[in-house]
Amino acid sequence: MRRWSRWAGVALVAAGISLVYLPVGDFELFLVAKAATWLLAMVGLNLSLGFTGLFSFAHIALYALGAYATALAVTDAGLSVWAGFLLAAAIGAIGGAVLSLASFRAKATHFAVVSLVLVFAVSELLAGWTSVTHGEIGVAVRRPELGGEPFGARYYWLLTLGVTVVCVVLVRNLVRSPLGRGLVSLRESEDAAAAAGVSPYRYRLLALAVGGAVTAIGGALFAHLDGYVSPELAGFGPATLLVASLLVGGVGSAWGPVLGAGYFVVIDRGLSFLQRELPGVDIQQLVSGVVLFLVVVFLPRGLAGLGRRASRSRA
Repeated sequence: MRRWSRWAGVALVAAGISLVYLPVGDFELFLVAKAATWLLAMVGLNLSLGFTGLFSFAHIALYALGAYATALAVTDAGLSVWAGFLLAAAIGAIGGAVLSLASFRAKATHFAVVSLVLVFAVSELLAGWTSVTHGEIGVAVRRPELGGEPFGARYYWLLTLGVTVVCVVLVRNLVRSPLGRGLVSLRESEDAAAAAGVSPYRYRLLALAVGGAVTAIGGALFAHLDGYVSPELAGFGPATLLVASLLVGGVGSAWGPVLGAGYFVVIDRGLSFLQRELPGVDIQQLVSGVVLFLVVVFLPRGLAGLGRRASRSRA
């Protein structure tokens, strides 16, 4: 199974590279690049939900903070795009570490509520701190440059793909290390893990900090992809959509974020169409809430769980 998974990953990366040489339009490349940035956010969320058992809505806030970090660093401070990426990763790691403080006192259900409160707090901060964030107006962002020219859709897709692959491989190696096994034992039973020498505080701090950094890098990539960031990035709708996408893909699975990114592309385009047809309804919140309910009840292990079940039945 592990060998099959490795070759499937290689084939997926090869397919991503091939998009540069195929007659694919800029809009289609934008969609897959946006999905890759959400994949990174789901990788970060998967570290929290899949390997420590902490249900978090706050990763969309870390995604937005990463986007704003690079946008403000490049646009207002005049730093390079690459410095903006590093700043985003640092802020995401700090944000994840701060989020972990809530897990030291709050139980899992209370932690979910605290994480939701943080979503609203970050959204209000981005909208209200106008002297720094430009408020509701948002911030325009430029892309990296090569030879004095901004990256086109194809070059930026390759950059996004490369960063995504590096982050996914690093997290994959992390969860397969003794640290990852400690996180899983912590998810199954905190008391048993503590008795075996696993420090709940230290392990959760590390998992949320690493997950926060990866999520914020996804946000930074999206900022330069879209060319604009606004407080809506940290809204309740995107928060529920991110969680729903990971649950559909499969929590605690290496393929969960990948499958969740595929779901995101489909639902994002479908929601755009429905929103135009029903302008008075917040379609994103409505559909995400319904999907969350249906997945929890009927598909608790997500699409990745269906794949594992099918492979066992063949065996």
